[in-house]
Amino acid sequence: MFNNTRVPGDFRAGNGIEPDAVAYDPALGELFVCDYGTDTLSVVSDSSGEVVDSVAVGHNPAAVVYDAGRGEVFVANQYSGTVSVVNATSDRVVANITVGFTPSGLAYDPTAARVYVANEGSDSVSVISDATNSVVATTGVGRDPDGITFAASADEVLVANYNSDNVTALSAVADGVVANVGVGSHPSAIATDSSTGDVYVANYDSDTVSVISTTTNRVSTTLPVGIGPDAVTFESGTGVVAVANYGSASASLIAGAGPTADGNVSVGTTPVGLADDAGRGLLASVNYLTNRLTLVSDADGSTVATVDLGLFPGAEVYDPGAGVTFVADPIANDVQLVADASQTVVGAVSVGLDPTALAYDPGAQAVFVADTGSDTISVISDITDQVTDTISSPGSPSGIAIDLYLHEVFVSDAYTGTVTVLSDSTFAVFATIPVPGVPGALVYDSQQHEVFVAETGAGANNVSVISDQSNTVVASVSVGSFPDSLAYDPARGLILVSNEASNNVTVIAGATDRVVGNVPVGTDPSSIAFDPGLDVVAVVDSGSSNVSLFFDQNGTGLATLPVGDEPRAIVWDPGLEVFMVSNFEDGSLALLTAGPETYLLQVNESGLANSVPWSLNVTGYLPAGSTSNFTVLNLTNGTYRYALWTPNTIYHPQFDTGTLVINGSGVERSTDFLATVYEVTLTENGLPVGTNWSAIFNGVYGVATGPSITFGNVTNGSYSFEVDKVSGYLSNPTIAYYNVTGPPQAVIPVQFSLIPIPPPTGPPPSETAGEIVVIIVVVLAAVLLAAWRVRQLRRRPPDVDWFTPPEPPK
Repeated sequence: MFNNTRVPGDFRAGNGIEPDAVAYDPALGELFVCDYGTDTLSVVSDSSGEVVDSVAVGHNPAAVVYDAGRGEVFVANQYSGTVSVVNATSDRVVANITVGFTPSGLAYDPTAARVYVANEGSDSVSVISDATNSVVATTGVGRDPDGITFAASADEVLVANYNSDNVTALSAVADGVVANVGVGSHPSAIATDSSTGDVYVANYDSDTVSVISTTTNRVSTTLPVGIGPDAVTFESGTGVVAVANYGSASASLIAGAGPTADGNVSVGTTPVGLADDAGRGLLASVNYLTNRLTLVSDADGSTVATVDLGLFPGAEVYDPGAGVTFVADPIANDVQLVADASQTVVGAVSVGLDPTALAYDPGAQAVFVADTGSDTISVISDITDQVTDTISSPGSPSGIAIDLYLHEVFVSDAYTGTVTVLSDSTFAVFATIPVPGVPGALVYDSQQHEVFVAETGAGANNVSVISDQSNTVVASVSVGSFPDSLAYDPARGLILVSNEASNNVTVIAGATDRVVGNVPVGTDPSSIAFDPGLDVVAVVDSGSSNVSLFFDQNGTGLATLPVGDEPRAIVWDPGLEVFMVSNFEDGSLALLTAGPETYLLQVNESGLANSVPWSLNVTGYLPAGSTSNFTVLNLTNGTYRYALWTPNTIYHPQFDTGTLVINGSGVERSTDFLATVYEVTLTENGLPVGTNWSAIFNGVYGVATGPSITFGNVTNGSYSFEVDKVSGYLSNPTIAYYNVTGPPQAVIPVQFSLIPIPPPTGPPPSETAGEIVVIIVVVLAAVLLAAWRVRQLRRRPPDVDWFTPPEPPK
């Protein structure tokens, strides 16, 4: 069934949760088990050890008794205040009888054909005629009557009053109180040994059994038994009284001839109800927390069979090879297998304590189970459905993911705050990676080869991103409060994070490790899954018992669908094409499918280098990111605006916006991403007009006589440039780097300035220096005059006596 509805045929993994009481039908060889948690009565064949039917009764059935005279089963429904009458042949309810508050115990009187009901909330006993299925009398007893039995030898009905620490004996003839007998602390169950007429009372907080003689209505002896005796029955075939010890996981066997407690047998964990299966010589024990019926041989105390009545379903994973969903039960400590073909449980595998996370490894053909309570990882072969290996974990493994690229297993260890990396074949540890918070859920991103880790704890609330190449944390993404579960959309490379405390889903783009959306959902989202066919995200809202569905492209809600009580986990089952939801409290598996018809929009790109991210943005949808040469979106019919974008600023799409129409078929578009180029201009100031100058930018030479030089076809990036020298001038800058982050156009200013003449470096002239200069000039003049005189003398005739002075005139 489509269009956002639950699929008919939701089924229970078993049939009963919290079994609380059991009765035997010798005519049909069947056991009837009260399923307290699921308001049902499970019918189990004691020959096949299988559940053959499940009957819906009132709220919280807590006691059951078989009426051999009419072939009917009476069931006390605690929180309905009724007793349901079930035909044991047809397994159908034939009557519902109103009794007192919280009926908790039943006993059958075959002589008077009456059923006695202990009403815990009313401190009374109702008497029902099985002929008319009506209450014929009501008698007050002690506080909180719990167990009740019929003693045929005394014709009395004895009632164990839990909070009065006594037993009230009623006359089965006059319906009045005969006696009140003090016993141990908190008597919770009572049974009659039909061979001796003695009554055995299980005292829950005394760890004893009081034996009452119905002849005297007094305690004849008190016997020590196991811890927390909570149920008691008489085995007619062996004459032994068996007492179920809730805290000891055993049954004490008391021989009626003694009486002494002369043995103990194992009857399963947390036994709360016993019945004598006289037809096969078995003791039937119901185990409250493990949801099992254990059948023990009267002859040797060995376990003959264990019947799974139901489970507390938790984490799930789908195995496409086997067509089986593996469902973890943290209470029963096993993993149950639900087959697609039959939609029934086809097997169960015991694992470690508290299995809380599962992952399927197609290469190893195995399911890896994180056993939080036992600090182990169980490996289940999907061929044999058996545990093949158990791996020790550093502490409290709480999340698990398979790295399909390197064939590794990533395990989050909450106690140590680390993620451990293992080989999926040898289980060798490759790395132990610390993370900031308390690691929980994990998911693997097959496009980026990264593991995303949801983390909680003080101040955490983030998702760490681990590279499987370096095994280190490479990014941290803040998300909502208390991220609890992760899912992966491989087509768009999106990681989906359910945030339990902030009631939303954070959408992370794996290519950029950035948040691209937040989608509000229901209360306490605890698990998330993705349907790749319809691009639908399903989120389990544990606090509101529903599932929120939305498209991961746009975050718009499709529907909110009710499921079972306290849903815990969800998985996409491609075999059935449904979401499978495990409802923890009622033990059911709900099947959901969602979404109107959608059609594929595919956009192809060319021009980008490998691994360069880009995205398709359609109005009303989350971005569809990709690092390959195409991306897709599933769209319903309609008209859409779209845009293409890349964070790498070196490129731009050939067309970046447009309109498209979806009308009953898919649409394909193609685009080229082109290099985005800009101009870089150097402008000068300070040179005379007409001066020639030049520069080199990223190896390209440019020259000008004007004020600017322009370099074209430059993409974004960092570049070096150099301004050549101009005679008589200095430039600023001369050599430098420039980052192009256009647009707009880049302009680099260059300032030229004249080279200055340096001033004299010696001291200024003084007066003494001036005198020296004058003397030098005079000396030079004298020397020149003397030289001239000599030259003239050399030119005189030789008869001239230069040295005889002439005579004076007379």
